[in-house]
Amino acid sequence: MKKIDGKMHKKYIIKKEKKRILRLLKLKPKKTILLNKNIRFKIIIPKKLDMRENRDELTKFLVNFRKTIENKKYFSLDHRQMESISKGALILLTAEIERCVNLKNTSLKIKKKLLPINEDVKILLDKIGYWKYFHIDKSVTKFKNKLNNELHLKIIGDTEVSGEKIGSLISFIKEHLIINQDWKDSFSDAMTEAAANTVEHAYSEENKSEEIKKWWLSASLNKSTNELSFVFYDQGLGILNTLESSKKANRKRDIFKKWIDEEGSKGSLLKRLVNTNLSSTDDERRGNGLISFKTFIDEVGTGELTIHTDNVSYSAISDRTDSYTSYIMGTLIVWKIQVPLKYYLQAA
Repeated sequence: MKKIDGKMHKKYIIKKEKKRILRLLKLKPKKTILLNKNIRFKIIIPKKLDMRENRDELTKFLVNFRKTIENKKYFSLDHRQMESISKGALILLTAEIERCVNLKNTSLKIKKKLLPINEDVKILLDKIGYWKYFHIDKSVTKFKNKLNNELHLKIIGDTEVSGEKIGSLISFIKEHLIINQDWKDSFSDAMTEAAANTVEHAYSEENKSEEIKKWWLSASLNKSTNELSFVFYDQGLGILNTLESSKKANRKRDIFKKWIDEEGSKGSLLKRLVNTNLSSTDDERRGNGLISFKTFIDEVGTGELTIHTDNVSYSAISDRTDSYTSYIMGTLIVWKIQVPLKYYLQAA
């Protein structure tokens, strides 16, 4: 009896099996293969994301991101093209990722080959706590000595008005700057108002299945430019869309309806909201409305406050209103303050 060559037999079996698989694939519709639930879909993040400079591309990307996740459980994010991202754009991206993870039971995955090639972007994402959404506890950044001139508070968020979370932001400032009580009180009022407005009014009761009813907050201090910035965001209906449905007192609802009738544009309505005192609550820390955000900037003396909602933005100090063709989900508030050198602690 002729002896069978084991290696040749193995190659023959493998070749035969490959032919069998190819025959089966030709019989199956291509759609069946593409819709395999275990296939991981790759989403490419654009080169530049910024609310001012390329808002349309940012909002388009976020909308497409959300639609993609609606239909695909497994996906990976490709960060390699990223060259720059603003703090506001970063918190919008982070919020959308967290929303997808929580609501869609989505599997997030990151590979080293999909990390940003740009070192500054990689370090920024690391410092601001972005990678925790990929369950990466340790730093992915090897460039420890770079960007030490910029300090960051990792992104924090909550579904309630959390004194502890807002307190962590105050602590971040006090670690590096000397602030007086008035400065601290104005800032605390603004943050409390922002969080409370989100919890009370931002989210619709009719759309619970698509929302996590949360707010997000971050801060940074750049010692080279002496700029202190804060970013606050919620994914709710947007300030302008909650006016008529406000649960506040009838008097305030009547005011809102009158304003909506009087103002000719969303921008002018937003401007009026920011510059009007709407105090009406029993809590003395609350109820001043958006003017509390502007009061904080006025108290410090230098800086800018910009509020983005719907398809408009308003910068309070420069009194500038802008309209866009694209819409953002919810409301984004950005404070930027120029800090005089005399306010720095020696250790900073």
